[in-house]
Amino acid sequence: MAKVSKKEEEAQELLKLAIQSTKIDAHLTEKIVDDLMTANKDGQTTLTKVIDKVLKGNDEEAKKDTKTFLRTKLQVMIKNKNVQKKILGDKKGLMITMKKVNNPMVDNDEGQFLNIAGEIAEFNESDIKSVRVVVEQKKPNEPKSFEEELYSLLEKHNKVIEDLIPVFKANGLKVELKA
Repeated sequence: MAKVSKKEEEAQELLKLAIQSTKIDAHLTEKIVDDLMTANKDGQTTLTKVIDKVLKGNDEEAKKDTKTFLRTKLQVMIKNKNVQKKILGDKKGLMITMKKVNNPMVDNDEGQFLNIAGEIAEFNESDIKSVRVVVEQKKPNEPKSFEEELYSLLEKHNKVIEDLIPVFKANGLKVELKA
């Protein structure tokens, strides 16, 4: 029987951990979806209340770890296309997320932030820095004009208008540049 090298043992252990992590992530995502579905009109769930309690507590290490989890794991899982679809269905232009309440959310002048029921979310000053579930309305992108699209494309490919002349001529088009 062939002896397994140290590097191969490490790779096998890494694969084993990755598979376990994937299973844990799938379970965690399922629990997060369940929690998000229970959000009240104020955007609070059992999880947001627990997170708020930790963030208002005195344990600096727990605060730091919770903020990192919120930013790098929880919000990323919530933004997953499958999670969005499970919660919002096929609604276009909406995205559910969990975030700290800030001044623009309190103002909500344009009605950009909704609660899970689709009503305009109402937050007040005392909600600032607390974590809430919100549905954000994505603003539709203004359609670009042909010229704007062309200049964007030229920029993307590091080209200038003059680079188009040979292409036009190759296709039998007459080109005149006016100064």
